[in-house]
Amino acid sequence: MHQQEVEPFGSLLAQQYAAPGLSLQPLALTAEKRTYRVERGRGEPWVLRAYPVGGRHDRAFALGQAAVLSFLGEQGYPAPRLVRARDGAAVVEHQGWQVIVTTFIEGAAIAFAPASLGLLGEALGRLHALGSVVATPPGAALPRAGMLPANEIRFALGQITAVEQQVPAGLRGRYDTILSALHGVHDCEDLPRVVIHNDCHPGNSVRTPVGRVVPIDWEGAGFGPAVIDVGFLLVSCDTPSPWTPPLPPDPERVCAVVAGYCRRHLLAPAELDRLPDAMRFRSLVFGACSFAGTVRQGRREEEGTWWWRRYQAVDELAARARSQFEKYL
Repeated sequence: MHQQEVEPFGSLLAQQYAAPGLSLQPLALTAEKRTYRVERGRGEPWVLRAYPVGGRHDRAFALGQAAVLSFLGEQGYPAPRLVRARDGAAVVEHQGWQVIVTTFIEGAAIAFAPASLGLLGEALGRLHALGSVVATPPGAALPRAGMLPANEIRFALGQITAVEQQVPAGLRGRYDTILSALHGVHDCEDLPRVVIHNDCHPGNSVRTPVGRVVPIDWEGAGFGPAVIDVGFLLVSCDTPSPWTPPLPPDPERVCAVVAGYCRRHLLAPAELDRLPDAMRFRSLVFGACSFAGTVRQGRREEEGTWWWRRYQAVDELAARARSQFEKYL
């Protein structure tokens, strides 16, 4: 890693966080953000996230993330803790970057096994159980969650309809299927709001040395329907994708997630009615955007894509999950 890549953040930590002489190890470096583990000698490590000023993630995005983490800290919820600058600022602008610093949660990636998934389900249920707290003043500044069906479906529809005139005859059937499916997904906007993680899956959680499962990576968290989190966790732990290991059939994974979740929180029948939509909308949005890119670039669409298999698996998976949830009502 080049010195000029980390120097702005090293000087920031020294000047505004009173933490000189630290080392930064890259965790993720993209055009949209920089993420580093900050080694602090004898102190516990931090995580520094930086977003370019004027980029896709504006200052409101960083402030929203900070507000959620601050709220979780106030409630004693297990999550990374916000580290404020010396002047108390939650987000610091420095040399063209918006920076947020948090603690680093030590631990190992959790296994796609019922025991671990049950603990993750319980952590998610505990988060959603904070719903009665967010009506108080500390929760008033919390943002709307980022990836919700209404905006995501609207974006996907824009992407796919923009290439309608370019769709070759051989792909017209797939285009019509995707378009119809997008129009058929319920936006879940009529459901109660709680604080949701918004990207809860095994890869965004760690098991600490004492055995606790802690969700990490709270970008995009905020107010949203609880079933959005639940649906994504269920589909992520039961169906494979390019970033998960092969998943042989095991109905105990779903049972474990539901049992863990229901130890802390229950979904109402109206929420369970929307479970299939909560499970399918993200794979559908991914597929629609991927299809649009295929058409624009004149490429041949891959057969049997992961997102389509995941989309098709939703009805059966949602029915199994609902039968488990109803045992606790």
